[in-house]
Amino acid sequence: MVNGNRLVIVGDFNAPHAAWGYHSTTKKGARVHDAAQQHGLTLWNDLLHPIRVGNSVSRDNNPDLTFTRDVHNATCTSLPDTLWSDHHVNQIEVEQAHRSLKTGKARPTDWIAYRNDLDDDSTIEDIGAWLNSIVSVADGHTKRYT
Repeated sequence: MVNGNRLVIVGDFNAPHAAWGYHSTTKKGARVHDAAQQHGLTLWNDLLHPIRVGNSVSRDNNPDLTFTRDVHNATCTSLPDTLWSDHHVNQIEVEQAHRSLKTGKARPTDWIAYRNDLDDDSTIEDIGAWLNSIVSVADGHTKRYT
């Protein structure tokens, strides 16, 4: 346990390893695998349902990994929605014995529309104004669920 709490690690590792469904293992994949083993982490990904959608040059794979420690009952599901990405949403449900967890609401951003609307040719004269403008463009392409 970490400070008396269970540990959940979720990330886009981009670390190919045969243990999580890749045909070959890279050095980075070997390091992630070895670290997970060394620290007693459990991988919860359903390797039969890859997270990343393949294309003409790569097959479906699992760059997004979900590890836990001191979690005895969990489910990890690749949801059908991709939120405008080539990755499916990876949902993990961890059984909570004592209290329910308060979760936030998803706020997906359409990054393709954001990039199309972004003014890439402008010169940055005022960093504050520039930051406000790119945040405003992002906010305009972000869904808010209530």
